[in-house]
Amino acid sequence: MVNIIIYLEEKANVESLLSELLQAKLIATASVDFTNLQYELINGQIHKKTYNVVTLQTKSLLFREVCNVIVDKFGDSTRIISTPILSANIKFEEQIRFETKPN
Repeated sequence: MVNIIIYLEEKANVESLLSELLQAKLIATASVDFTNLQYELINGQIHKKTYNVVTLQTKSLLFREVCNVIVDKFGDSTRIISTPILSANIKFEEQIRFETKPN
């Protein structure tokens, strides 16, 4: 099981993406942090950018399929990372196992 974290431009249609992923059973759950501020140093200057950060929960074997949908929708410059879910309570684990498509 994994969390997939996506940084989307503010204007991106998050609901359309989530609808597609949920209906295809590629993810079990999703949460969105609208207007997340990111700071980075570019050429010695601090820059601030606002993103919508989407966190998805799914099976690790579905990671590549989820990424393909995201890249098809928003382009290959979209920032996507994955972190493992090392443990979860039974309710959460069952939701991921049974609400996503079989491997």
